[in-house]
Amino acid sequence: MAEKKILFIGAGNMAEAIISSIVTEGLVNPENILVNNRTPYKMLNISDLYGVKACHNVQEGVAAADIIVIGVKPQDMEMVLKSIAGSRGKDSIIVSVAAGKSIPYMEQFLGSARKIIRVMPNTLVTVKRGFSALCCNANVNKEEFDHVESLFKGIGDTVRIGEEIFDSFTGVSCTGPAYIYEFLEAMIDAGVYAGISRADSARFALQNMMGVCEMILASGEHPAILKERMASPGGVTITGLKVFNENGFKGLVQNAVLEGVDRAKEL
Repeated sequence: MAEKKILFIGAGNMAEAIISSIVTEGLVNPENILVNNRTPYKMLNISDLYGVKACHNVQEGVAAADIIVIGVKPQDMEMVLKSIAGSRGKDSIIVSVAAGKSIPYMEQFLGSARKIIRVMPNTLVTVKRGFSALCCNANVNKEEFDHVESLFKGIGDTVRIGEEIFDSFTGVSCTGPAYIYEFLEAMIDAGVYAGISRADSARFALQNMMGVCEMILASGEHPAILKERMASPGGVTITGLKVFNENGFKGLVQNAVLEGVDRAKEL
């Protein structure tokens, strides 16, 4: 794996997180990593930071690469796929992290014989706490799939799923951090309203969030059971939970997630 040549087309935050991880973990030699970007600044910055090579000519990069990671915006995918399809290079593995673009969509431009892996990471990969879903077409063998998956294991957990539930994964995992940010903001603001300083209120809310996650993982118990243990009769906690229930908190969250899933299907 260390000698594989990898080309990144698109040098955004996702690409940088992956590059940082594979260089730090020693998965691939930095001199074998090429980075191309439409605007040079980000490409050159990543090259300087991680010792990888800036690729000014995408056609030359495609011809040299064993793995091509496409991390451009969805609206730029067609142009990139056409440029790859027209290159007479290696039988490279195409890895797409572009949202909403299916394997059949990519096969329209690349042909049905190309090896294609689709990956959907969430934004938490930038702090190595992300979750990435992967699937591939029938041309990719197990060893190739394992190699590509190893690139994403360094930035969080991975899961192999059928492409038919990628939109569901997007609506649950990829948008999930935004909903948690919204909840944390509300908790922090409530603390400020109750007379606590914003800095302390943020500390309390964040520590609670991290502690709750650790508690669930350590105990293996359902959140409902842990919640019930906190809700003593006539107490403060059950009083607050009553307000959540009266205002349909669970239904609101579920509807938001499902609306997101529907939107992902439309893209």
